[in-house]
Amino acid sequence: MRRFSLPNPVSFFRSLSLKRRVGVLLALVLILGGGGVAYMRFVNAPPSLEETAAALNFAIKNKSLDELNKYVDFGALSLSVAKAILTAEGTQVADEAKLKELSEKVRVRILDIFKEGGQVGKKGEQSESAPVYPEGREGAIQRELDKYKTRLEAKNAPGPLLPPMVDEPRPPVLPDDLARQLAEKPLSVQAREGNFGILASSINNPKAGYEAPLKLLALDSANGWKVVGLSNAQELTARYLEALAKWRGRTIEAFRDENRLRSEVMSKHFHVLSCQAFMAKNLGEQADVPLVITLEGVNMGERGLMSAGMECHLQKKDGTIVASVPLNSARAVASGDSFTQRWQIELPNGLPETKALLAENKLYCSTALSAISLSDGRIVHLRPQSELDALLK
Repeated sequence: MRRFSLPNPVSFFRSLSLKRRVGVLLALVLILGGGGVAYMRFVNAPPSLEETAAALNFAIKNKSLDELNKYVDFGALSLSVAKAILTAEGTQVADEAKLKELSEKVRVRILDIFKEGGQVGKKGEQSESAPVYPEGREGAIQRELDKYKTRLEAKNAPGPLLPPMVDEPRPPVLPDDLARQLAEKPLSVQAREGNFGILASSINNPKAGYEAPLKLLALDSANGWKVVGLSNAQELTARYLEALAKWRGRTIEAFRDENRLRSEVMSKHFHVLSCQAFMAKNLGEQADVPLVITLEGVNMGERGLMSAGMECHLQKKDGTIVASVPLNSARAVASGDSFTQRWQIELPNGLPETKALLAENKLYCSTALSAISLSDGRIVHLRPQSELDALLK
């Protein structure tokens, strides 16, 4: 039986004519070149949407901003969120200055959440070579004595006038632990159509009181997929504004409750039993008109009263306020003691308020305290409206 064997490539090539040798070499170059180009295209091909999601999850888990910047256009993402916020608030998106300012704030906030964390140092730990008493033995003894004195003074100090009030902080737009949440609930491909895709997860914003889906909009370009926006930005904005409105309501009510408590404390120490107001009439057109206000009251508080500031409202019989004048009292009144305070104020005859007061046959009055100072050095005052406005701004 005759065996079949392949010819030796080298011998076969040498047996060919020069023209055929050139043709074979050219064919090999084309075959190998085409394969090389295909291989390079395969190796350098942009990542798929699934690969981009995996790369994003890896970057989030490792808090690598360098990697995140490869797959997220933070400028475009922040702009989409800013537009949604302004639209929900009823502000014209065409306001370029406001849009740019808000977009920058959103971008900084997002970067702060995902910025690379440094290692926690050992600041505050005592070195083994550090002395037990850095200030010396005598200094250490004095330090302990000062601590004892402070504890003793706190023990003997009078009880608090008011319960401690802490303003509820504004709920954050994004939770502080968003990076941790996304590391635990990685992004996944939810949808893809043409050059657009959706990478989805969810976020829990406990300080705002809601949990919602998170849908990142990705765009496929020549350099691969990149996150360019938040496809459910309007939904998330609406949820946040709803939470913000509830927070505003709670803040306003808490602010008013605190002022009510402060008013109660002030009224105990400067408790008005009667308020009388009298204006002298028929003094001529050029003369100032004396207004005399007399208050009688008692200090029903546990501490001595040193001074008080208030508004005195001058009213008609039906309670309509005709005018208000500021009053100050600077006399000491011990706890349980009564007081009588009298003021005489010269009102210019030509003022509209003066004419309105003169037109009344009888004046009625009431007081609204704004601040008091006590014998232990403490001051109680109403929180001004400007503080509330600053909280809600």
